[in-house]
Formats: sequence, C-alpha cells, structure tokens
Amino acid sequence: MKQHYKSMKCLLCVALVMVLSTVARAQFDTATVLGSVTDSNGAAVAKETVTLKNVATGVAVTTVSDESGNYQFFNVRIGTYTVVAEASGFTRTVAENIQVTVGARQRVDLALKPGAVTETVTVSADNIQLLEVETSDRGQVINRQQIVNLPLNGRA
Repeated sequence: MKQHYKSMKCLLCVALVMVLSTVARAQFDTATVLGSVTDSNGAAVAKETVTLKNVATGVAVTTVSDESGNYQFFNVRIGTYTVVAEASGFTRTVAENIQVTVGARQRVDLALKPGAVTETVTVSADNIQLLEVETSDRGQVINRQQIVNLPLNGRA
C-alpha cells in the first residue's frame, strides 16, 4: 500500500511541474494584441473579421470583433505583425509593421472607411499608438549584448 501512495505522489509531482512550467513559459514570451474596429464616424463595427499575421512566419490567426467593436489576440509570440480588418461595405484596412514585445498589451485600433471591398487602406506603424494604455506594467526587452555587458560580482 505504501508503494502505491509513493508512486501516486511521484505522478502528482511530475504533473504539477509540467503544468507550472507551461504557465511560466506563457508569462515570459508572449503578449496580447487588442484594439477596436470603428467606422469613419467612430461608431463600433461589430461581428467583423480581424486577422493577425506574423510577418516572419506567415502564420495568421483570425477573430471576430464583439458587439462593441473590440477584438483581442492572446498568447501572441514576439515579432512583427500585420493586422487586417475586413467588413462588408467597407474598405479593407491594414496596419503594418506592428512590433509586439514580451508581455506587452499592444493596442491597434482600426478605422474602416466606406467603400468597395476591393479597396485597401494601409496604416503604417508611424500612425499606431505606441503608448501602452491597457496596463500599468512596465517592461523592457534586453538584447544579448546588454546581458553580456552586465557587471558581475567577483568577475575578473
């Protein structure tokens, strides 16, 4: 009977480590991309398609805006992205070169203009709000060279 409890404890520990490592990993190398889809008058555009595409890999995910015109993409890997909003009766709106960094809540608001579906409006990253207003968290990406140059106690 003791052997059975011992193996159950071991199995429980292994499962706990696996779950915690997955949660910890998700906290460090992902971000959230969110925003709202509005028309040219500022009214919310509900139930419309929004696509997030990784420029480097070409992987795209799609969601639908809610009743308030809001959308969110969770667990987004760091990198450069393109956000596309499409709605019937409006031009296709594209926000390019969106830089997503670790732990960020990157806001990309899209304003659709009336027009034919064949027309495309492109918004450059210069026009995207870079101020993070969704959270009070503060973070910074540190590159390899900065890590190597960090002073270490007792380093010769």
